[in-house]
Order: sequence, then C-alpha cells, then structure tokens
Amino acid sequence: MQKTIFCANCQTDTAHSATVERGDIILTCSAADCGRFVKFPATMSAAELQAAVTAHKSANQGLQLLKTDSDVIEAGLMTEQQVSAALAAIEALG
Repeated sequence: MQKTIFCANCQTDTAHSATVERGDIILTCSAADCGRFVKFPATMSAAELQAAVTAHKSANQGLQLLKTDSDVIEAGLMTEQQVSAALAAIEALG
C-alpha cells in the first residue's frame, strides 16, 4: 500500500510504502536514494494517525539535515576528534 506523506529527508511530500510490523505502522519513503522511514504505534485510530502524520510534517518541515560527518562538525555538534572516536568505536564492534 502506498500513501503520500511528508519525508523529512526529501523535504517534500512523497509516496511511502505502508506496512504493519511488530505492532508499528511503518511508512518508508519510496523516493530514489532515500528509504527513510517513520513509524507510529499500530494501535492508533485513523484520526490519531492523521494527527501524528501532520505533527511529523510540522516538526520536520524546513529542517536542514546533517548527512555527513562534515555537516555535524560544521554545525558544531561534535568536534573532529569526537567523530573520529565514534567511528573508531563503531569499527571495534564485534
């Protein structure tokens, strides 16, 4: 099933595939090279889900997404050393 909702990554309304998995409604962006998803509890009523989708758009519309290590450093969220340490920690995972 496809539904059109706002994608925070694409910053526009896009088609999303809709599935129910493990008690969640999962809406996955179908745009090429995206695949970002948003999930909501499957116990929501239709009205609650519509309100949550509307709130998702309001909360994410116009945001500048940080997609690379350089974006994070330039935004002042982490230093280059912190990014390097985080990447080293990921590498060390078994």
